Amino acid sequence: MAIVCGTDFSPASIAACEVAALIAAAHGEPLVLVHAVASRFGTVRNPVRMMMLEHDRVSEFLARLRATTGGYTAPFDAGFSYRELYRCLAEFELRTHEHVHAENNLYYPRAVELEDGAV
Repeated sequence: MAIVCGTDFSPASIAACEVAALIAAAHGEPLVLVHAVASRFGTVRNPVRMMMLEHDRVSEFLARLRATTGGYTAPFDAGFSYRELYRCLAEFELRTHEHVHAENNLYYPRAVELEDGAV
């Protein structure tokens, strides 16, 4: 997975790309820069708001998945593949929640601060 950041090369956009670079480095992922027209987003708050809504949807999906699988508990007579699938799903949920937490509570607020010139 790559971290994608749109830029119009404005100071605020460059600041957002710096945050994206931090996210990419923290997750060991490549950073892909895409030229974007500034008026499309208006402010960094708009894509941040959309990504946070996506995070809410993903969290709801993971909660349904956890409930459907009985908390990722394989049946007593399940084979190795079945148990491994459930173990991987539990790990995926944990890593996804860590990812969402980092973005919602660290990276996104920092991007907004950088755009506002607070830092």
